[in-house]
Amino acid sequence: MPPKPKHVTKRDESRTGNYLTNLARIMFSFFNPIKLSFDDSQNYLEIDYEPRSSKPIYDICDLHGKIIKTGKFTSERIKVAVNDLLNSYYVLLILDGDEIKTRRFEISRKSNMAS
Repeated sequence: MPPKPKHVTKRDESRTGNYLTNLARIMFSFFNPIKLSFDDSQNYLEIDYEPRSSKPIYDICDLHGKIIKTGKFTSERIKVAVNDLLNSYYVLLILDGDEIKTRRFEISRKSNMAS
C-alpha cells in the first residue's frame, strides 16, 4: 500500500516560503555581484554595485573587524579614497536593506624607497 499523503501544515508552508525567499536572495546575490577595482596608484577604490534599497551604506573594516571607513552609496559606482590605508587585507561590507554583502580586498602599493 502506498503511504498516505502527509498533511501540509501552516508551519510547512512557512518553511517552504522561507526556503524560496532565501533561495531568491542567494540567486540575487549571485546575479548582483560587487565589483571592485583600483586606480593605478591604489589610492582610490571603485565599487560597482547595484543597490536594492534606497539607502545602502558601506563599511571598510580591517581583518580584526574594526571599521576604518564608512559611507553611503550615491550611485551604482562610487569612488572611495583609500590612500590613508596601509598595505593589508580589508573587508568591504555593504548593508543594503536586510542584506549584508561582503568582499575581501587587498591594498598592496609598491614602496618608492630606494634600496
